[in-house]
Amino acid sequence: MADTPNKIEIINAAEPNGAAEVYEPPRASGQPESAGNDMSPEEMADMFIRVANDLVDTQKIGNVSRAMRLATSMFNCHEYSLKSPDMEVDRGDTIEWFTNEFRSMLEYHMDVIKADKDSKSSGS
Repeated sequence: MADTPNKIEIINAAEPNGAAEVYEPPRASGQPESAGNDMSPEEMADMFIRVANDLVDTQKIGNVSRAMRLATSMFNCHEYSLKSPDMEVDRGDTIEWFTNEFRSMLEYHMDVIKADKDSKSSGS
């Protein structure tokens, strides 16, 4: 993927050696099987990244990124509505929790990408 700077490398965190493009999701019904075959968050993230990479072929990367944030916020609110007995009381704590989660993930991946860029530019 080095020749496509608008695309992000698949995580494959579940693969010990980090080899690219190893995981293939079940295709029978379009949905993962649920009984004993739960996917890891990293495997699901890889699936989302594949969709984003496909969209970058025809759409501006900023619009793809915004669409992912929009979808994430919508789905997070859906989860919140299902889990919260009193949405108004839990609202502030929930916003803080999701914000902290995103910030932590964002900071981690910024560091990973910077380290990767630094190692490539130094010829390592």
